[in-house]
Amino acid sequence: MSKISVIVPVYNSEKYLYRCIDSILAQSFKDFELILIDDGSTDNSGRICDDYSTLDNRAIVYHKANGGVSSARQMGLEKSQGEFIIFADPDDWVDSNMLMSMLSNIGEETDVLICDYYIASSPKREYLRKQRPAFLKSDSILRQLLTGKLHGSTCNKLYRRKTLLKYNISFPEGVNYCEDLWFNCNFFMHDKLLNIKYIDKAFYHYDNYSNASSLSRVFTTDTVKDYQLFVNYILKNTNEDQYKSEHLYLKRVLMKVAFRSNCPSPIYYSLCPNELGTIYNFVHQEKMNYTYKIAEIIAIKGNLALGRLIIRLYEKLYLPMSMTVHKILKLE
Repeated sequence: MSKISVIVPVYNSEKYLYRCIDSILAQSFKDFELILIDDGSTDNSGRICDDYSTLDNRAIVYHKANGGVSSARQMGLEKSQGEFIIFADPDDWVDSNMLMSMLSNIGEETDVLICDYYIASSPKREYLRKQRPAFLKSDSILRQLLTGKLHGSTCNKLYRRKTLLKYNISFPEGVNYCEDLWFNCNFFMHDKLLNIKYIDKAFYHYDNYSNASSLSRVFTTDTVKDYQLFVNYILKNTNEDQYKSEHLYLKRVLMKVAFRSNCPSPIYYSLCPNELGTIYNFVHQEKMNYTYKIAEIIAIKGNLALGRLIIRLYEKLYLPMSMTVHKILKLE
């Protein structure tokens, strides 16, 4: 049995899959299995995975009909044999010392280890995202996940597999947006006595520029439905009085996701009808780009189409034009 299972859901990732797999197989720590779940890819991703499995016996490939990232992660979890579990996305990459460093810091009784990560905004530019929890307690971690103070990803966390099995932690079936946040919230709400550790280091690199069709950047009606399912799950499984501010924050984010999606007006206004006034005040007090704030306020007050039009004009016309002018002035 391998010490660590690294699980990678793969779907039409041929353009950057080599980088991801190469970075994992180049780990200084060798006792791991790399589980590649080909989720019905229609490009060469499945063949690439098979090629790696013939070159390195640590790479184990499973092919399945397309069911979305949540089902692929879940299949990887069920096939895993490692004492510890960590996930990676096919368009990202990791440092060669990631597994060695995380394993050496996790300790004998630790259930989960959290670390920092990088976001790459271009091939030559990336920045560090610190993830130091305010408190290393399950309830505190849960609250920070729900309010966006900690990242909901499964890629900067090393989980003890027996703890996941103990509480039957799984990915939500049929949900393909925020499924990792759902997984982590489910994990941290199950036991108030989890042994949690954090290390002030980053190993994981999120590629935020290659995959333009990523669900984290393209919001659709399905995205809204997935996030609404998550919000409803949290509302049902956490105490309304104890988590009042977290519940409001989630409803605010739900409206924001819906605003930036292509969902029709009736769906948008049906999401949080009783909280629209409170959400309006929430947006009004937020520190954010003034154009986005005005656009969202207009949408909340009853004119969704105008609010979306303002954002489209701002992003398609004003921003490119201002960047061009800035470059010209810089050259002069």
